[in-house]
Amino acid sequence: MPSVLAWPMRRCPSSLSRSGQLWRYSIHTHTGTVERELLHPGTCDFPIFNPANEGRPYRYVYLASAPADQQRSFVQAIVKLDLETGDTCWWNATPHGFPGEALFVAKGGASANGSQTAEDAGWLLSLVYDGEHHRTDVVILDAQNLGQGPLARLHLKQHLPHGFHGCFVADYFGPA
Repeated sequence: MPSVLAWPMRRCPSSLSRSGQLWRYSIHTHTGTVERELLHPGTCDFPIFNPANEGRPYRYVYLASAPADQQRSFVQAIVKLDLETGDTCWWNATPHGFPGEALFVAKGGASANGSQTAEDAGWLLSLVYDGEHHRTDVVILDAQNLGQGPLARLHLKQHLPHGFHGCFVADYFGPA
């Protein structure tokens, strides 16, 4: 089978690109109106934030995105959006890396309101398919500074199927 047809893609033909954007919807129940705001115009998926902020205001969002210079392409980067300033910080996995959904793991003491440590104090973990070596890596990034690249890259012995969603839980629910 030609490598261009293998999934995840080993190459990223622009004719097969997809498009997704990140929008925020605000529902105003007292007026019956809905507002929408475009947060990231490029191809993206899997938005996450520090789970300590669920149901609360949050400043930072992380997502898998097409690279900044190839916004109509497959997701090959992880981007951090600062919703207060509009700043972005990127980690680019091109030309052969395809990240999945990142998971945010807070550093000890990280709080929702930032009183002990910053909201973005933590790590992002992502499975990244390496199309050049046909394997999957577990990549660990500093959530405060994606631009410095991986803090660690764990090479798995073989590739894993490209997944879509994942989560951490504090307890083990399997058999004893």
